Amino acid sequence: MNILERESTEIDLLTSKKTNRVKEHLEHVSGIKISKLINLYNDYYLNTARNMSDWMEVYNSIDVTSLSKYEGLYIFGGLHFPQSNISRFSKRSNVFPKDRNQLKFVQTGSHIINVLAIHKAHVEYDIPLHEFSYDTDELCTGMFQLKQNPSKYNLYHIYDIPKYDMKRLDSLQYFLSKKNDSLIPLDKVYDFTFGYTVYANGNRALYAKYVEEILKNFKITNLYVKNTITGVSNVIDRETYLTKISQSKYTLILPSYDNACFSLYRFIESIDADCLPLIHKDAFIDDVELSFNVDLNQLKTDVIFSDEKRIELLNYYKNIFLVFKKGFIK
Repeated sequence: MNILERESTEIDLLTSKKTNRVKEHLEHVSGIKISKLINLYNDYYLNTARNMSDWMEVYNSIDVTSLSKYEGLYIFGGLHFPQSNISRFSKRSNVFPKDRNQLKFVQTGSHIINVLAIHKAHVEYDIPLHEFSYDTDELCTGMFQLKQNPSKYNLYHIYDIPKYDMKRLDSLQYFLSKKNDSLIPLDKVYDFTFGYTVYANGNRALYAKYVEEILKNFKITNLYVKNTITGVSNVIDRETYLTKISQSKYTLILPSYDNACFSLYRFIESIDADCLPLIHKDAFIDDVELSFNVDLNQLKTDVIFSDEKRIELLNYYKNIFLVFKKGFIK
């Protein structure tokens, strides 16, 4: 998110919160400097909008005059509430905002009204809108059943995905370039570290036996699994997990739940920590390879490399994936 500092020295945050805690948290996590919080629509949502007939009526009623002064609008993370059927692959993607689902749920609704306001200001005042999808399943504003402004709208992901018209944005590379590399432990304590989640409606359970088999190739290992089917879990927090990755020689990339995508976040975070990811043979790598002009097939293996070869591969991929090249489209 701190890639925004390349666009402007003044960045305001549209939020439903009324305290500075969210501002302080974002500044601490991302390193970005936020000029001020703007809470324009939360009271309106609570007192008026949530009692309307549907989200379309809310959209039509929102006064976005206060947003007209901005030269650029940015959304990091689209609408993604799968359990409420608000996602790219849900039935609501062909309906929203011409429905009322979740309209009265404050936690969801107070966020949705801000996203609708940004979209409306983008269309009414012809302001460029840049939207970054962390998850390809997010319901992006370009899919809303509303008047669109395609000439001033760009949708991004961490790599180019032509199927979803997503352009590559090197936001993670920019973030990593600003952090303190000395915080990364260099000593390799473990041979292999991996963590994953098994969902009832996902495909991860199919790879459990594969994970067990690949573990046998290593001596000192860490495996963290959250199984929503059995309820068994030994997961650790993200910061601790990334420390374990930085102390490990290898990790693993399984196929994404969206078979048309690849877990590039995990890949980049791993090589940044000098941990080489092995890639399952079923993982879809075509779009990543085209986006970065790189060959990942040599990592689709169960064979463990020599330390010399492992370091050689790490340096090769770090010189490709850790270099900031692509920012927001002008």
